[in-house]
Amino acid sequence: MKRIHVVVRGRVQGVYYRKAAEEKADALDCTGWIRNLTDGGVEFEVQGENGRVDDFLRWARRGPSAARVDEFEQDEVELTEGETDFVTSFENG
Repeated sequence: MKRIHVVVRGRVQGVYYRKAAEEKADALDCTGWIRNLTDGGVEFEVQGENGRVDDFLRWARRGPSAARVDEFEQDEVELTEGETDFVTSFENG
């Protein structure tokens, strides 16, 4: 198990990135959260089995077809206990 914190920049708002990320995380049985940033980027944390998180991160480096990822910063962070879903946070960072 691992949890990764990511900030993505490029054309990642208004292109279905957050919703597509939720769908991908659900398909991979990953948990976490995702939100838009005030600077136009997207921030998320994803948690799950190592291989599933790696699959999610490979997808997130591209995003949905309308997205363009220019920057992708990731760091491993502590696991979060008791999380059951991957959800959109409507608080802008």
